[in-house]
Amino acid sequence: MSENKNPETSDFSIKLPDPLAPVDPAAALEMLKLIPEIQQKIDAQLKAFIDGLLGDALDSKEFRSKLDSAFRLGKEELSNAASLMTGRYMDRNLVGVKGSVFMKSLESMRALLDQFDPAKYGDLAHNSKFLGLIPMGNKLKDYFAVYQSALEQTQKNMTDLFTARDEMKKDAEQIEVLKNKLWNAMHRLKGAIYFGENLQKQVAAQLEAIKKNDPQRAERLVQDVLNNVRQNIEDMTMQMSVNMNGYRAMETLQKIASEMVTGCEKIANSSLLALGTSQQVAINTGNPIQVMETLAGLNETIAKQVAETSQKLAESFGKTDGAASSQPEAGVKKMQEMFGASLKAMTDFENIRNQATNIISQNQQMIRELMSSSLPYLERSRTLTVNNTPLSADDPDRPVRL
Repeated sequence: MSENKNPETSDFSIKLPDPLAPVDPAAALEMLKLIPEIQQKIDAQLKAFIDGLLGDALDSKEFRSKLDSAFRLGKEELSNAASLMTGRYMDRNLVGVKGSVFMKSLESMRALLDQFDPAKYGDLAHNSKFLGLIPMGNKLKDYFAVYQSALEQTQKNMTDLFTARDEMKKDAEQIEVLKNKLWNAMHRLKGAIYFGENLQKQVAAQLEAIKKNDPQRAERLVQDVLNNVRQNIEDMTMQMSVNMNGYRAMETLQKIASEMVTGCEKIANSSLLALGTSQQVAINTGNPIQVMETLAGLNETIAKQVAETSQKLAESFGKTDGAASSQPEAGVKKMQEMFGASLKAMTDFENIRNQATNIISQNQQMIRELMSSSLPYLERSRTLTVNNTPLSADDPDRPVRL
């Protein structure tokens, strides 16, 4: 008799990231570096702007336009960056909630496997006898009849499980798109902050000399440029902190989504192994059922999983020599092991799902608190206007909107 080995059933281990600790505004600024080429363009833009502030006539349209630009510096970048942190992201919970397709499919699959669990049916290896004496029927045959009656539900559960997995993959892809948008928005915000900080430094460095030669210009520079730019930098720096922490939270969300996809696949595989083991035992004991063949006809993805599972089982059972029909104990024991492993995987996954939900909840609460603290800065940016002067159009050689 050939040696039978259990198909590979790895431990259900998933590595979840830790909850995030918020980074402060100064640290958030250091986490993002400007591209050298962009920095060079901003330096050139800044030089032209300062030359105008120092050289244009105080009553000219060009000078007034630059004062307006200093007033609204970074406000559009700030608003765009803030808008990416509201709405759908704050409501995301990728690991499933009660009523979601994923949770319904998981709960239904657990109920189905529990129904199939051979441990619930007593000693399947021996026939029933009334008072221990009179034969009452074939318990193993009756057990396998349960599969036929639940075949339609098995199909639906497996389809829903893979559908839920695909939805989580789409969630992870959507987060990647949002991350890229947020990263680009933070780069523009960083550029505006860099522009403001260097504008402030360079004008302040020349202020004493300007006061001696043109005190009226110096007064306008202090009141309408330095004061406004200083406030704008503070607002933008606070928003950069919110967005950088939000970006990190999205990375965590994406990692969790990836781990949940892996977990979903492990559950599907362990369920298929349990079902396939039962089918193999049924065939070996003369009680054929067609669960795996039926599942293979559902769609291409499930067909591939079924084929891989069947190959594992074929290697596990090896060539049968007829012993299974006369000694079904080994087959029943194998079924019990596989169903036990599958049900344990579901329990482990549910525990991990709860941990992931807690991590996401903590991260989202941290972001909400940061967003709440940044509201005064954001509202100031939204409510203040400057003569309805239009912003300059996008120009690749002028990265900062003025």
